[in-house]
Amino acid sequence: MQFIGKIASEGHVRCMRNLRPGLKEYQIEALFKFHCAERCGAVNKPYDGIVGAARNSATLHYNSNMNTIPEDSFVLLDLGAKVNNYVADITTTVPSNGKFSKHQREIYEAVLEAKNLVNSTVKAETKWEDMHKLAEMTMVKHLI
Repeated sequence: MQFIGKIASEGHVRCMRNLRPGLKEYQIEALFKFHCAERCGAVNKPYDGIVGAARNSATLHYNSNMNTIPEDSFVLLDLGAKVNNYVADITTTVPSNGKFSKHQREIYEAVLEAKNLVNSTVKAETKWEDMHKLAEMTMVKHLI
C-alpha cells in the first residue's frame, strides 16, 4: 500500500507542477496515467479519474475531462493508481495558475482547518458521522 500510495502521490505532484491554464483536463489525467505506468507498470486504473476545472471541480463524479482549464480557477484532481490489487485514491484541489486568489485561499484554509481538526480528533472507535459533522461545522464557521 505504501508503494502505490507513493507512486500516486508523486503523480499528483507531477500533475500540479505541469498544470496551467489552456491545457485540457484530459491532458492532466493522461499525465497521471503515464506517471503511474512509467514508474511501476500500473496501467489498470481503480476508477475513472476526475480532472475538473472551474464549475467541473464542484460537479460530483464529473469525469468527462474534456474542457479547457481556464485562468484563475480551481482544478480538482481525483486520480488513483492500482497495482497488485492495492489501490491509492487521492483527491487534491489546486489553483489553475499556481496561485490562490483571496477567495480561493479562504476556501482552502477552511478545508485545511477542518481536515487538520478531524485528523487530530479521530480515533479507532470514532464514528464517521461525528467526524463529518466536525468538518462541516468547522467549514461553516468560515462562511459566517
